[in-house]
Amino acid sequence: TNGNWEKVNLNSTVYTGDRIRTRLQSRCEVELPDESTLEIEENTVFEVKEIEQEESKEYSFFLWLGEVTAKFKKIVGANQKREIESPSAVVAVRGTEFTVGVDQGENTRLSVKSGIVDYRSKATGKFGNCRRQSIFYHSPGPGSNHTCFNGFRR
Repeated sequence: TNGNWEKVNLNSTVYTGDRIRTRLQSRCEVELPDESTLEIEENTVFEVKEIEQEESKEYSFFLWLGEVTAKFKKIVGANQKREIESPSAVVAVRGTEFTVGVDQGENTRLSVKSGIVDYRSKATGKFGNCRRQSIFYHSPGPGSNHTCFNGFRR
């Protein structure tokens, strides 16, 4: 509440609005109410935008810097949302495993391990998706680069 970072202990509860920062040689794993997991790698700043407890409807996060591997359970209802936003893109998922990273230049990297991940450029509004075993790279700005290797590109 005062803007200072606090150390957390094993099995600490994470709430909507919390920011998680990991340092060099540290990582954090967050287990969500539906047993999906987020593995937050070293040197990462990650924000919990929304965790709706009731029926696990909505999970929304913001990756400011660093890398997160998400293992989301399959979505079973039309009203469920799983989303990770970065400074340059929004990644929406449908029960899959992927890693998303943001570098200091606000470039977003997405590596899809299983399933399909939809993405949207924040600069251009363009949508697309990447499938299993593909890598997406997006740089910020109006002339932004959209590339999805071994998957789809739109």
